[in-house]
Amino acid sequence: MSEIKKYCIMCPIGCEMYGTKNEDNSYKVVGNGCVRGKIYFEQEMIAPMRNITTLVRYKGGVAPVRSVKPIPKDLIFEANDIITDIELDEKPQFHQVIVKNILNTGVDIIAT
Repeated sequence: MSEIKKYCIMCPIGCEMYGTKNEDNSYKVVGNGCVRGKIYFEQEMIAPMRNITTLVRYKGGVAPVRSVKPIPKDLIFEANDIITDIELDEKPQFHQVIVKNILNTGVDIIAT
């Protein structure tokens, strides 16, 4: 398998990492400045995850919301479609759950 290049986003350094897949499906990673980089690289290769930050509408305006944990990257657009369709009656309170268990991921969307 050819070498895969990724930039780590776990801290501001942004290490340039290269990895190859081993026969046992693990990854040999070089260029990471710490163990978090290797973990990030492997997670990106197996099942990339992302946090959601967006806005929810309420009568009279919009309010920021976020996911409490990352969700699978391939569900981001579907999750955003669900949030876009919501209009609350009033401005949400800080940490109010807006969507519980979005897309059966076990992750809530909360007001920030």
